[in-house]
Amino acid sequence: MNKVHKINMYIAWACIVALSTTTIFSYAFTDKTIKGVSVMVLTGIIVTVSYHLKIDDYKKALILILTPSYALLLFSIVTGGNSIAFIGGFVTLGMTVRYFDKKMIKVYALSFMTPCIIALVVDYKVIDFYSRVSVITKIVIFIATCILMYFGTAYGQEKIEEANETVEIIKKNGLVVNEIASKINDGVTACTEEVSLSTQEAGSVKQAADQMSLVLEETSQAIVRVNEKVNISTEQIAKNYEYAEQLESSFQEVNAAVVAGNEEAANVKESITMMAHTVGGAKEATTDLLERMNQITGILEQINSIASQTNLLSLNASIEAARAGEQGKGFAVVANEIRDLSEQSRMAANNIQSIIETLALTTKDVAERITDGADAAESSVSNIGNLLQVLERINISTEGATMVVNKEYQIIESVKNEFDAIQGELQNVVATSEENAAVIVGITESIGTQSAAMENLSNSINTLKSTSDELEEHFKEA
Repeated sequence: MNKVHKINMYIAWACIVALSTTTIFSYAFTDKTIKGVSVMVLTGIIVTVSYHLKIDDYKKALILILTPSYALLLFSIVTGGNSIAFIGGFVTLGMTVRYFDKKMIKVYALSFMTPCIIALVVDYKVIDFYSRVSVITKIVIFIATCILMYFGTAYGQEKIEEANETVEIIKKNGLVVNEIASKINDGVTACTEEVSLSTQEAGSVKQAADQMSLVLEETSQAIVRVNEKVNISTEQIAKNYEYAEQLESSFQEVNAAVVAGNEEAANVKESITMMAHTVGGAKEATTDLLERMNQITGILEQINSIASQTNLLSLNASIEAARAGEQGKGFAVVANEIRDLSEQSRMAANNIQSIIETLALTTKDVAERITDGADAAESSVSNIGNLLQVLERINISTEGATMVVNKEYQIIESVKNEFDAIQGELQNVVATSEENAAVIVGITESIGTQSAAMENLSNSINTLKSTSDELEEHFKEA
């Protein structure tokens, strides 16, 4: 409705501009012109302000159409009568009709005709400048026009209401049709799904049958493989007995070699014991030799000390002799000291000689003892060589026994693996049997599911038929 208000405001302003222009051209710039134009401009302002007011649409519409209508009568009064002013009422009537409301047309007609009839009685020139008969004619025509507009609008409103009712019926029918179509669609979809399910179940039955055939074939092959594994295991067990006998013989040889090794080890032990005693004596002799050598070291230190003092005295004697010249009394003292030191050196040398002789004897004893140790070592080496030979035989025998044991372990491992394989094959046979049972159960379930799917398909088709009958009956009633 706001759009109608806006257009009516523009129409009012257009009439105001047109009437003001006509007045100016008719009366020039006279007092009548100023009054008439002022009334029109004031009317335009009132219309514009009313359009922008936040009031009820019905009240706003009456203001927009009655204000220009009353302004036309007022314009005619201030200009001393005007035949054109009343004709503008037809424009305001058209503005009223644009709202397409018979009540508003009736209110407008009564509100506008009342002052017009009063003007007819008081001063008919307000409506028509020529005669009263002309005024009556205009009023009658206007009233007739209002009546025609009223009934035309009433008829139009009635038809609009009927059209709205028809639209509502169409909407309801559309909803019903949509609902029925949705049911039909759901029924068709359900049928399609059931058919698809039936097809899938049929395929499942075929696959289950094929799978059962494959499982039975695998079962037969598994039994054949079990038989082959049993034969291989029997052969491996026979070889295991042969290797066990070889293992027993090899360990007997090892036992004999170990006995011989023990005897040789006893001989080696005795030789090593003798060597230990010999080496112990050599150690004692060596210790004594070290002590003698330490004594020699002490004597040598004494000799070194004497030599040092001798050198010092000789130096002093030289100094004294240099000072005294011919009178070298002190030289005699120095000479005596030197002689004493020389005596001490001699005695030390004798001691060294005695110690060296003793050291020679000790060294000889050490040499003899070391010789005995070398002989014992040679004997030990010979005995150890014999022991090594015995141990080598033990090693060879042990390696042979180890190889036999390894073969035995390999055979045992092979037997174990074969029996593990046999166990696996047996498990496969058991699993295959269980799988056969499961396949049979699956076939049974598939058949049951397929039967239920067919039943659901039949029900869906019946529902679709009922929906179609309902749709047909609904449109017959419509």
